[in-house]
Amino acid sequence: MTEIVVRKKFSEIIKNGDPFAGPKEKITPGHSLKVLVTGGHLTPAIAVCDELIRRKINNIVWVGHRHSQVMDKNDSVEFKYVSSKGIKFIELVAGKLFRIWNARTYLPGFKSLINIPIGFIQSFFVLLRERPDLVISFGGYLALPIVISAFILRIPRVTHEQTIVTGLSNRIIAKFCNKVFISWKQSSKYFNPSKTIYSGNPIRNAIFDTTKSKFSFSDDLPTIYITGGNQGASTINKVVVQILPSLLHDFNVIHQTGNSSVTGDFEKCKLVKDKLPEELSKRYFVKDYVYEDEIGTVFDRAGIIIARSGANTCYELMALNKYSILIPIPNTSQNEQLLNARALEEIGLSYVLEQKDLTPETLNKAIFDVIRHKEMNLNLLDKGFINTREKTQALIKLNSSEIIVDESLKLL
Repeated sequence: MTEIVVRKKFSEIIKNGDPFAGPKEKITPGHSLKVLVTGGHLTPAIAVCDELIRRKINNIVWVGHRHSQVMDKNDSVEFKYVSSKGIKFIELVAGKLFRIWNARTYLPGFKSLINIPIGFIQSFFVLLRERPDLVISFGGYLALPIVISAFILRIPRVTHEQTIVTGLSNRIIAKFCNKVFISWKQSSKYFNPSKTIYSGNPIRNAIFDTTKSKFSFSDDLPTIYITGGNQGASTINKVVVQILPSLLHDFNVIHQTGNSSVTGDFEKCKLVKDKLPEELSKRYFVKDYVYEDEIGTVFDRAGIIIARSGANTCYELMALNKYSILIPIPNTSQNEQLLNARALEEIGLSYVLEQKDLTPETLNKAIFDVIRHKEMNLNLLDKGFINTREKTQALIKLNSSEIIVDESLKLL
């Protein structure tokens, strides 16, 4: 867009009011709607995009991160995944306030402060250029400048809070949104009740698709799926590698490492696989990322999941009633990952192993403790597993994407 066009659009706002108001007749699905999606939670955002596309609303713009980490040269899973769906991707530079300042955080913290005003300016011009009818936010510092800019430009906007507790960015975002969707009833205390809707957390339909023949093993050993989330978890990967040779004598392992060029964990784990004896190597699948057409099969194959405890991971574990070992990321906002993990621990679905206690020995012990309970059809509270199934059914909503899209379209 040229500078002349930008000035012209800005003068439109001053002279004529809101250029995004659109036609006054009711907008219906298929009415060439344009929806902008942004925020820090990839999986529920994709689930909502899928629901929009199912309703023939195909004009979707995604604002996100091209790279997962500072100094990472590889494209993020977010960028590759969104682009593979044919959704237009716009990279946004945004900054956040660092909570801890020390010798290691001064430089990135200062750069992040500079990026805060840049993010707001860029967001404003992205909205001017794209002219969406609706903004759907999935929280985080990236979504903050987009939502506030949409508020100024009078574009309808909604947000979804994925976690049990909410951080500063999401509390601010909620104040500028027409509607706030929450995954957990406990989150309602953070938001204005007049615009808060308990929607649950959008779940990918792909996790229920077990038709693919990938990840087949030639034996009947139990299978463990290890994942650190979209970006992987280097701390977990390092411990897993240390116990891998002995682990493969008793289990098959599917290991999602992330694809960071900073840690190089994917390449390191592939080298470990190559050095294993052939019999053990056949029991070890190493992946940088498990894609949508694979995830259902992976979950179906796995008897135990070892993972971080992001809200989306916990929600999917409950939807599938999967035994898990959860290793929360320490020092998250208000300890949200630990709270998520404890919620699953309280219903007997998960074994919580805090990162400060993570060693090859503690992880190995946790694995055998969980498999023992699974073989006896007991939950991790030593009660019948049916007790856990009943509790998870009461805690989750399987139609969350539909609720969010329905309520969002009412704004139009």
